[in-house]
Amino acid sequence: MDKRVKKTRAAIFSAFLELLSKKKLENITVGEIAEAADINRVTVYQHFLDKYDILEKCTLEYIHNMLADCSADSELNVVKQAFQYIKDNQANLQLLLNNNGSNILHESLKNEFSSRFALHPQIEIDDSIYGKMKTEIIVSAVAGMFEWWIQTADQYSVDEAVESYIQIRNDFFPGA
Repeated sequence: MDKRVKKTRAAIFSAFLELLSKKKLENITVGEIAEAADINRVTVYQHFLDKYDILEKCTLEYIHNMLADCSADSELNVVKQAFQYIKDNQANLQLLLNNNGSNILHESLKNEFSSRFALHPQIEIDDSIYGKMKTEIIVSAVAGMFEWWIQTADQYSVDEAVESYIQIRNDFFPGA
């Protein structure tokens, strides 16, 4: 992506999140986003369809950044880095989650974890109904866990969260 495009999108996202911290999504206009980003309204529409598209793309960018920062050397490092990323970005993630973004966030997390889950060497997945249901249950649980962490990360340490994750994983997947 071109540097100018990245800079413009970052300004729009920043303005959007600032406005979300003060108002509900329904009460925000594209004109206000443009004004807060110090750009023309037409420029916003060159990048996004509407404020709901901004919400979706902003949410997806946070998820992408969270997982891009996670090294794939071990499952626990990935989980720890994801918990830390959420803790570091909790305020903005809460704004996105609590302003009609919960479905976007949940589905995006599920999609990301489904693809990662399929690559997990210790978990056998097949194309049967059992395999599909198993995958759906696990990735939904993991997505739900991260949504819960977005809401509560300020109450616990990352190490506590990782320890609890390990205990839960071992309860459900002994030997994993």
